[in-house]
Amino acid sequence: MDTTPPRTHDRRDPHAPAGFAGGQPFGLVPEMVLGGALNSSLQDDKLWVPQSEGVWFKPLMLNVSQGDEDVFSKIDNARKHFDAIGLGAGHVQRFIR
Repeated sequence: MDTTPPRTHDRRDPHAPAGFAGGQPFGLVPEMVLGGALNSSLQDDKLWVPQSEGVWFKPLMLNVSQGDEDVFSKIDNARKHFDAIGLGAGHVQRFIR
């Protein structure tokens, strides 16, 4: 026998935060979504970029509008690395916002 109470109304909090359901507002940069960025693609070692000895990073988003010098050095490192592994230096562009 089902002991689940019947749903007579939606019990969600009407004041709880919710995602934007409208169209793309004018002038807003589209959000960047990289499907699988945190699962199977982590296993692809060639996508990890060397930053210094023993330190590697995987670019997901490189924010140049609020970035500091470190962001620009990461972009340079990623450009060189992606070019060296055959993806081309321009591959880093997909991560820059």
